[in-house]
Amino acid sequence: MKRRPITLTIDDYARLRALVSSKVTSAFSDPTLLRDLYQELTRARLVELDEMPEEVITMNSRITLRDVQTGRVETYTLVYPQRADIANRRLSVLSPAGAAVLGHYRGDDIRWPIASGWRIVRVEQVEAGTAALAPSAVCPKE
Repeated sequence: MKRRPITLTIDDYARLRALVSSKVTSAFSDPTLLRDLYQELTRARLVELDEMPEEVITMNSRITLRDVQTGRVETYTLVYPQRADIANRRLSVLSPAGAAVLGHYRGDDIRWPIASGWRIVRVEQVEAGTAALAPSAVCPKE
């Protein structure tokens, strides 16, 4: 099954490319996840901020996900690694779940590997975050 490209703002794309290419990031992140995220970035459909559909998950979007198998519903904010705090529902874009949801649409079913197989979630809701509204939002630096 061929997946459609993820959709990103040009600003998010530039920041994420820099993050994925960073020596600091590569020293502390799973190389397979970085490779997969890099591949998604190279296939991404890029749009200007004012052209971004409201239902797309961007950096700092608040998202509600429903586990397809259990029905459990969870809400997170997708953030850069330095702002990640799972106890406060801030999900790093460099986590398996964060990388998986980036650029997808409300209604999409998304999966990522877990120890026991695959976790599959449906995107129930997407609320634009501060990065979507303010391009000068925090960007990781080397």
